Amino acid sequence: MELQDIFGDGEEYAFAMEAAQAPQETYREKTLADVFEPAELEAKMMTQLDDDIRTTDIPERIQMRAAGHSESLRALSDDDINEEATWIIGKLHRWQTRMKELRSRQEDGSDGELFKQAEFFSERFLAGVLEVLKHMSHDFYEVPYIYRHCRELFVTGSDEEANVREWLSMDDLWSLYDHEQQYRGFLASRRHARNVIRRLSGDAGDSAALSHADTVYVSDFLASANCAEDIGDVVEWLQARHGRSMRALAQAAPTKRAQSGGAVGPWEQAERDGTARLVALMGISARQVGENIATPGRHAVADSPADAQPLDAARELAGFGSAELALRAGVAAFAAQLAVDPHVRRHVRAYCEAHACVVVRATERGLREITDTEHPAFAFKFLRQKPAAAFAGSAQFLAIARAADDGLVRVA
Repeated sequence: MELQDIFGDGEEYAFAMEAAQAPQETYREKTLADVFEPAELEAKMMTQLDDDIRTTDIPERIQMRAAGHSESLRALSDDDINEEATWIIGKLHRWQTRMKELRSRQEDGSDGELFKQAEFFSERFLAGVLEVLKHMSHDFYEVPYIYRHCRELFVTGSDEEANVREWLSMDDLWSLYDHEQQYRGFLASRRHARNVIRRLSGDAGDSAALSHADTVYVSDFLASANCAEDIGDVVEWLQARHGRSMRALAQAAPTKRAQSGGAVGPWEQAERDGTARLVALMGISARQVGENIATPGRHAVADSPADAQPLDAARELAGFGSAELALRAGVAAFAAQLAVDPHVRRHVRAYCEAHACVVVRATERGLREITDTEHPAFAFKFLRQKPAAAFAGSAQFLAIARAADDGLVRVA
């Protein structure tokens, strides 16, 4: 003990050895984003998006076309490609039929028509379109590669033979490329609409908001949809008819595609102000009107009670001031329901596509400035009733829009 008292036991400075070490920051390797400005990285194509494009075994043009949508980078199955071919050929056939109807009315005598070698009832043409779509939708081949290295898909005969026929031109392939992208958007929209219907009908475990009749109605219409606008009409009808349930779904699963549906639909508004009774007294619903338009051979007729008087029912509504105002509100409620019916919208859209015309009239400034035949706007200074479909394959409408922006013409 004396030695320890004199020299100590060596533990006097142990605290220096046991001092708490300061926590060291974890090492993180610096990235280019920590050193350079985002604009510099983007200019040198060194962003994370550029790295993803380089590491993905899909042509850059197709990846850029996707614009962040995973659906555009998914290889389609054989069933999807067969449906895609049917969908695209149907659109092309309708478009070409319309162009043939308008060809005689074109002023310059040139049609600028695509698919000049198209024979929609030829097995060789249909097979060529199908094979090209397989290379685009499944293998992600680009148009230049298909045109130069896969010509056996759409060319019959050989260079030594005199009966060589090219069923698809380069412009036709680019048109198929654009339609392929449109179909992918159509496919994604339809899948989204079906998921909404499935959730509203209670198949996903949620409480059922759609009746069986409504489920059959929207499902049948969705099965016959041939464009993205038809699918949008279904979703808008669901938002208008079942706004509360759609808002509940949007709040439960907030996604980019979910819509809040904050606006009150015409059915919900009619229930709030009491005009739903007046709408019921009309004897025919907006859905029946739409079905009459869609199926001309079978009509639903108005079935109003013989003693039903609209003004008598309107007098019972409070808050409108008079029976005439209440009746007018009931007619407006029925018109609002009619405006969102998918069949009605499809019919109106088809009618406008077939009969819509463009009329151009020169303004006072245009009358003063458009006097020379060399003026870009001279050709359409007094354009009358030109079908909208006749502008296909022409840049004339762009020139009209530019002249309208400059205040030279008015477009109607």
